[in-house]
Amino acid sequence: MRSEMPSNEEVQTALRGVIDPEVGMNIVDLGLVYGITISVDKLHIDLTMTTPACPMGEMILDDARRALAPLLPGGVEIELNLVWEPPWNPGKMSESAREHFGWEPPPETPPPTPPIPEMEHTRHDAEITPATDTAVQSGGLGVPFRLPLLILGFASLASGVLAGLARMGWAVPLPAAQLTLLHGPLMICGFLGTVIGLERAVALGYRWAYAGPLLTGLGGVAILLGFPLPVGAAAIALGSAVLLTGTVMILLRQRELFMVTMALGAFSWLAGNLLWLTGSEVSGVVALWINFLVLTIAGERLELTRFLPPSPDAKRIFAAILAAVLAGGFFSGTGIGIAVYGIGLLGLALWLLRQDIARRTVKEQGLTRFTAVCLLSGYAWLTIGSVLLLATGGLTGTAYDAVLHAILIGFVFSMVFGHAPIIFPAVVRVRMPYHWTFYLPLLALHASLLVRIAGDGLMLPELRNLGGLLNAVALVLFILSTVSSVVRGSRVKSSS
Repeated sequence: MRSEMPSNEEVQTALRGVIDPEVGMNIVDLGLVYGITISVDKLHIDLTMTTPACPMGEMILDDARRALAPLLPGGVEIELNLVWEPPWNPGKMSESAREHFGWEPPPETPPPTPPIPEMEHTRHDAEITPATDTAVQSGGLGVPFRLPLLILGFASLASGVLAGLARMGWAVPLPAAQLTLLHGPLMICGFLGTVIGLERAVALGYRWAYAGPLLTGLGGVAILLGFPLPVGAAAIALGSAVLLTGTVMILLRQRELFMVTMALGAFSWLAGNLLWLTGSEVSGVVALWINFLVLTIAGERLELTRFLPPSPDAKRIFAAILAAVLAGGFFSGTGIGIAVYGIGLLGLALWLLRQDIARRTVKEQGLTRFTAVCLLSGYAWLTIGSVLLLATGGLTGTAYDAVLHAILIGFVFSMVFGHAPIIFPAVVRVRMPYHWTFYLPLLALHASLLVRIAGDGLMLPELRNLGGLLNAVALVLFILSTVSSVVRGSRVKSSS
């Protein structure tokens, strides 16, 4: 154990061991460390995230605390403070980070990047606004309160998968036969909506925000338990209203196009839920539900493009695509609306394939590469789904199955597979060390979806149904892989 406090440089060196897994770079070179204050009995550090919508703040603080602990004498306090002012921007990255992400060097050789300053507490209080009190870094509610919300979401996932299989004719146990008609709401609203709502609540750090995933989770459970449909639909609508409120709060703090995109996704979900609650068929609101997921993902990906050199033209094209997807989703019941929607989704897929940081991070190793592979393969499925939509001209018949599952299974669940090892630890505070077996559920997902869509295209119900069964197998493999990784992580933690 050391007998003296570390220097500023030693603290920075330790923090360079804290990696943002999405982009594969340390938090110092990314410019996420705002200030270091070293006193006789305390080490105080101010850190930030690139956006208040990011749920990884707690995880980064935990990793930073572990990295700093060996540097300090016994009895010294580590005080880590998550702050939002001044907002992060790409100019805060080091020159090595900018070079790594493809920025052109400045015309004149700049001086070496100065060390992060040691800051007096008076300056900290005047110039940096904390996100929360430093004594409370638990995202509003601790893990024991979050796990039940995840369990509610996974109950909808399990029942939604079984309902989908029963709909295809597979002999599977179901609490009620009418659940076969509610496969979509259980998967999209009960599971994905609950998980996204929980992620957003952790990022916000307010207890009321957890009402969103609680309501959507309970709404899904009410459906599978056979309560009158309006009961579950009303709970889901209320939960989506909470998500929209929280997203708008972040938008007001960070007025950027990526936050507008996420807010419009949340608004689309609420609109679809209200229409469903008032009697619309699932087929009539599914485009709005798709927009909830697609725009949430697109907004998150747009935010990460800020690490790359700016492209004003790309941003303007994205805004035009956003307008097409939004308009097409609301008017998907018309021929023109479907055409606009298909063009918008295709444009978005091609934009993401061209502009996403995954094109660069796929060259990295480990979890960063795996996440990038999931993203890029998901964009390929979004391309396929939008082309099928344009080719068939509507969400009817076999096109309904092929288009929806290319987008919702191929695109959306590729994102889920890729981000689970990042978001799950951030939400429930566990370790999920990368292992090459992460690729197995992803390969199973893609192979099963190819079988399913081939069955749709060839008008072979047996082949389509086999693909549906294999979709379920891929999801089971994903859950087993997640559990296995958590177990490995707990063993690593206990041994250290």
